Amino acid sequence: MENRSHDIETLIDTAIKQSCFPGIVLLVSKGGKVVLSQVKGSRQLQPQLEGMTEDTIFDLSGITKPLATALLTVMIMGQEKIRLGETIGYFIPEIAQESKEITLGHLLLHTGGLPPEPDLYKEFPDPRNIDYDRAAQLLRAIKAEKPPGKEVLYSQTGYLLLGQFLRRVTGA
Repeated sequence: MENRSHDIETLIDTAIKQSCFPGIVLLVSKGGKVVLSQVKGSRQLQPQLEGMTEDTIFDLSGITKPLATALLTVMIMGQEKIRLGETIGYFIPEIAQESKEITLGHLLLHTGGLPPEPDLYKEFPDPRNIDYDRAAQLLRAIKAEKPPGKEVLYSQTGYLLLGQFLRRVTGA
């Protein structure tokens, strides 16, 4: 394992130097015993540089879409509370007019015609100080840029709206 540990450490160092990711917390265990533990790089680059720690909590960002949001959607569909053809405007009537006809299916498949990224970072530069009610209000004002169902375009905006949709459906 010692050679593999060195190879892994070299790979991590190279990836950080090449800006593949800013930092990493790695733990490998075998049979309940820790065989490798690494903490390297930075956990935050902006607004100021902060080093990685063993206790760093990660924003899983893109991976939460299939692991949480899409899975929750399927579970709620299984309860027959929603269907793929439901429009977001039905559940969120205050959404921008240009986005009212986007369906649940469009949001899941990134075909809603929405911009890839919501422009929320300007309003909330520090992710530790987000006013979620204000963020939801800004999100609902975002207009579809293309007709829904015509083009696949990865959209964080769409999945954030899907989260709002699910909150309305579940009353969360």
